Amino acid sequence: MISSPRRWPFRELEGGEREKICGGEPLEEQVIAVIGPHNGLGMSALAPDGMGNWTAMPTEGGHSDLAPTTDLEEAVLRVLIDKYGHVSRERVISIPGVVDVWKALAKIDGDDEARTPMIEEIIAMASTGDERSKQAIDLSMGWFAAMASDVALILGARGGVYLAGDLLDQIGDLFDVEAFVKRYSDKGRLSRYVSEVPVFKATARDMEIIGLATLFD
Repeated sequence: MISSPRRWPFRELEGGEREKICGGEPLEEQVIAVIGPHNGLGMSALAPDGMGNWTAMPTEGGHSDLAPTTDLEEAVLRVLIDKYGHVSRERVISIPGVVDVWKALAKIDGDDEARTPMIEEIIAMASTGDERSKQAIDLSMGWFAAMASDVALILGARGGVYLAGDLLDQIGDLFDVEAFVKRYSDKGRLSRYVSEVPVFKATARDMEIIGLATLFD
């Protein structure tokens, strides 16, 4: 258990330490999901017990299967299948994942001899208008949006979906909110459902320390 009765577990992120991306208002006593791309792709949830307490649910959701929805995504997936065999979401939604997407795009373009850039270089090149670098980031974030809405559906996370992780911090203003919301909301018959689930981008630093501090309140 990680909180006292009637305590909302993300109260420490009030006051400008989270940014509303889309959706309605979070419902109390409902599941909350957290997804964080870093060197891997972490995912967890908080589940209420109906008595005012919360239970943390660690998961391995980052290793769920990657699904393409466009011709370009399918082409990138084929390159990654040739390289890895099984391709999980972590292969594209993470710091090394963006690099792999960039390399896949280079291969698709017939540029097999291109030097592999580091994530910092990809972000810098995207910031100056490099098409391949911007495309790599956009593809990664498109898959991230699709995962966020999948998680909202699977967990019924009407308490909100929180986006965190160092990849988002590094991308900064290259995070296309409009494109994210469009992809997140594209769930066919369940589009209205996910559109009502709030999505927040955590902007607080040292979230682990904030979380640990709640244990001593």
